[in-house]
Amino acid sequence: MERKWRWARELVAPAIDWEQKGDEWIDRVATHLSSKLRTTGYGVQRIGDFGPILEFSATTGSGGARTDVRILILSVLDGGMRVWLCGAEEDEDPAVSAIWEEAVEKAAEGVKGASKQHQWTALIGAIPTKYGGDVLRLAREVKVDSLSLSSTDRYCVETGLSGRSLSGWRYHTSIPILVRGVSSGYRWNEAQADAARELNRLASVLSIAWGVSVDVREGAASLDMGERVAPDLVPWLNKEWLEGSPDELPKLDVRVPSWVGNALRKVGVRANLNSAVSVYMEGCRLESDHQSMALVSFVAAIETVSLMIYKEDKCDECGGHTSIAAKFRQTLKMVLSETEVEALRPVYGSRSRTVHTGRLHGPEMLPGALSFSVFRETPEVDFEWRFLMPVKRAARELLSMALQGTLPKRTAFQAEPG
Repeated sequence: MERKWRWARELVAPAIDWEQKGDEWIDRVATHLSSKLRTTGYGVQRIGDFGPILEFSATTGSGGARTDVRILILSVLDGGMRVWLCGAEEDEDPAVSAIWEEAVEKAAEGVKGASKQHQWTALIGAIPTKYGGDVLRLAREVKVDSLSLSSTDRYCVETGLSGRSLSGWRYHTSIPILVRGVSSGYRWNEAQADAARELNRLASVLSIAWGVSVDVREGAASLDMGERVAPDLVPWLNKEWLEGSPDELPKLDVRVPSWVGNALRKVGVRANLNSAVSVYMEGCRLESDHQSMALVSFVAAIETVSLMIYKEDKCDECGGHTSIAAKFRQTLKMVLSETEVEALRPVYGSRSRTVHTGRLHGPEMLPGALSFSVFRETPEVDFEWRFLMPVKRAARELLSMALQGTLPKRTAFQAEPG
């Protein structure tokens, strides 16, 4: 190691799941030291010339001075850890060392207990798109798996740039939905990651169920910090600039379909289904400004569904997947007519040119231009309406079938003749 220690003594490494509980163990060590030595915080850094050696030290006082005593943690090949107690410059003080060793042991005992349950709230709702649409309002409060959803019944008005112009803007009005949930973790920041995953799954599944791009508008926050509240206006918008009242806008009452709760549970345990709905959601986030990448996302969602319907075929020589494009087109026929599928024949090639050669096809190639013509083709605009929108619709309908368990039983793929 690059550092020379005044003294070092190896301890019995705690028998814990380091990948899942290591961060909690470190936090518990720091908490114990704070109660015994009045330390104010801690830091972890990587040191050494070999392997990932972690050096843990506590801090004292307002200046954040580091304690002389440190803990070294070294990962070993079998997935376990080796742990040392060390002194940087001073001789060992047995009384202080005993407190550190006690912290190591108490922390190991603590991580074996049940995690704390954290109540949280968040806001989801329709995201601004250039396509507009009705203002959605959740018609009634509903329990969806472990989450509770209710309408905020408040119109929230926000702005976005109008095309490519710094002097113009467009309004987007929504009625956010309040989500209440409970996630487990030693600290809130650990539970928050679990809450974020739940929210992403919820937004993705509702986007499929309602056919509207729904996303997280205010991330999960512990209820200890207060309940999430939807503002009437974004902070930088002057109410005097608005024409009319948001209350006058037409709104569409929506209900959560009965199958959504079971669908969320499926997405939580099936990696392929989780990937499919997540990449569909990513396409929804991209479609207004990055049409070519949105198409890649929607095609990927359909490809993932195709592998739920047809068994994977691999080349005996190279191990690569075969018949991918054919499976894609055959899967489209489950939700589109023969004529529609034929019209989308160029789609897979467009997707491949984007992925493999960086080719872009949509309006993102013409920022700020309105390229419409009655007498000539406008391929960038045509791409969006002829290809992107139908593929998105097909992806949504296929994913709806997958979520509701109505896809046909998986079978070997048989290419159509000709």
